[in-house]
Amino acid sequence: MSRHFSTRHPMATYIWTFTLALFVGFLTGCPDVPSIVDTSIGVVQSGINAIEADSTKWRSVLQETSEKLPKDLQGSIRVEMDQLAQKSISRAGVEMRCNVDFLSQRALKGLRRIKSLLKGEKPSLMPPMFCQVTPATVDFNLAPDRRPSVELSGYDMDVKDQSGQLVKFFLTSDSTSESLPLDPSRIGRTTHYSHVLNVHGPDFESLVRQKKITRLQCMWGEEVKAEVLLIQRVNPPPVSEVVPLGVITHIPRKIGKGDSDFDAKGDWPMHVDVVGESRINGNRIETRAYMHAKEHGDDWTEVGSWSNEVKVGEEQQPGPFGILTKVPKYGEGAWQTAYTAPPGWKIKSVQPLGQCSAHIDIGTHGMIPINKTEGEVVRLFEVWGDRDGDEAGTWTRVVVHFSDVRIEREQISE
Repeated sequence: MSRHFSTRHPMATYIWTFTLALFVGFLTGCPDVPSIVDTSIGVVQSGINAIEADSTKWRSVLQETSEKLPKDLQGSIRVEMDQLAQKSISRAGVEMRCNVDFLSQRALKGLRRIKSLLKGEKPSLMPPMFCQVTPATVDFNLAPDRRPSVELSGYDMDVKDQSGQLVKFFLTSDSTSESLPLDPSRIGRTTHYSHVLNVHGPDFESLVRQKKITRLQCMWGEEVKAEVLLIQRVNPPPVSEVVPLGVITHIPRKIGKGDSDFDAKGDWPMHVDVVGESRINGNRIETRAYMHAKEHGDDWTEVGSWSNEVKVGEEQQPGPFGILTKVPKYGEGAWQTAYTAPPGWKIKSVQPLGQCSAHIDIGTHGMIPINKTEGEVVRLFEVWGDRDGDEAGTWTRVVVHFSDVRIEREQISE
């Protein structure tokens, strides 16, 4: 009889569903299987009617429905009913997030699915249901510690779609229509009723900004089940400010063949050249100074170097009688840092910026000032050339007073 119905009767699906129940029935006294099914359908329909009449009683109705189903009901349907009751009733935390209407609708869908199984029909899948997404927006203008992880609350988040896939998460752009899968390492599938998404870290913010992402979407199959709005960081306008670059005092090293005493006179002056220079290096403004002075006549005492020179080794140079002598070798070292932009900002422009120089012939002792015009990199050179006794490499110097600069800086977007 079973072969006849399995190949021709329109209730073939029903018979397959309850084959195990039939065999068990034959072994235990042949209970009336259609009676069990009809009774079960009636119990489930009564549960549906009760929830539709008063959605606030969904919890007690599910419990009563599970308890009233015949004990001889086919195993897989019994298990599904028990799971529906357990999942729906025992999650008090979700009840705090999901309202009664949501929970009752979920219970109704579950009961209707079980009714379809009892009738031998192919039931539709129970899609994941989302009742709350917290927060609804992720604002990247807020400090990282004020941006919580995204938590999605609902039911059946562990149900796979027709292709066998769990709920998936995508980053989408309204302007480019591009959609990128969220890195699996950022998805916390904690329970069937709660998922947590990690939206922290500069790498995530950089991706959102570069790809112009505006939404974080949760999809099941081809359907968007929930989404979070992503608000891009809005950089503040550039900041303009006037800052001092300070002073550099530089004693140039002795070079050449003369002795260490400048003997400056009116008719035998020292020829002096001085330079002040500034530049932008990353988020810093750096400065350096240069001085060269040479005696006019006598033994041609001479000094000259940049303030950022450093000894890098030794080299051989011809000495007296052509004998090679080891002398220090110098190279360029670090400039002096005059200004550093605040963290998260970069320097956009600086005025004035570059190099400023001056020349003077000195025939007297003491300090000689060289004032520069407004708008130049340097406002004042103080040149200390000659005194009584030795000076070269120990006392002769330039003091460079850099002009204040106007800086325009902007917040770093990367």
